[in-house]
Amino acid sequence: MSSKLRAAFLSAAFLLSPALRVDAAALMLSISDPVGDSTGVVDATGLTMWFDNTTGDYTIKLTADAANPFIGTFRINLNLFNPDTGSVAQDPSYFVDTMNDYDLASPVTEIILTGTNTRLISWGAGDRVAYTSTPLGNPTGIALFRSGVWSPLPLAGTEDMFGTWSEGDYSVIAANPMPEPGSLGLLAGGLFALFSLRARRK
Repeated sequence: MSSKLRAAFLSAAFLLSPALRVDAAALMLSISDPVGDSTGVVDATGLTMWFDNTTGDYTIKLTADAANPFIGTFRINLNLFNPDTGSVAQDPSYFVDTMNDYDLASPVTEIILTGTNTRLISWGAGDRVAYTSTPLGNPTGIALFRSGVWSPLPLAGTEDMFGTWSEGDYSVIAANPMPEPGSLGLLAGGLFALFSLRARRK
């Protein structure tokens, strides 16, 4: 491959590389939970939330320990408070995705939730987000909140709550490099093949 073709390919690969492209609206929030702290059937180990603060679209992945996975009947309730929006009013500081009920015959270690919540448009990188009431207080009109997995149903006081009602029960929103669609990788491969073919013909 000539130096010019090699330079062209490297430039294309740089522009198309998923790891190097960052969407300013793509944000991420991660929460971890220790293994073995559940009083229910499911032992959740954490969640990762990706969202777009220009649209409010979000995807949440919850994980569970392989020894105590998501199985049978359970409910996922997520309540997240972000006082760094500049307001403690529920809109826009309080994100809610609750009453997610499942009845699974086969065990899984991941559950995916998706949706749109326009309150997320006011959330940004660097904001603190609490998943219990303890570290950052409560949004207006809410006396107490927490997030977790309740199992089995009907609710009987058995749960795996994210956090420990402690001052550390919050996470910080981070900017997240979002992979571009796989077609870009195919395009980069096609460019490489084209450049190689042209080089061989010369």
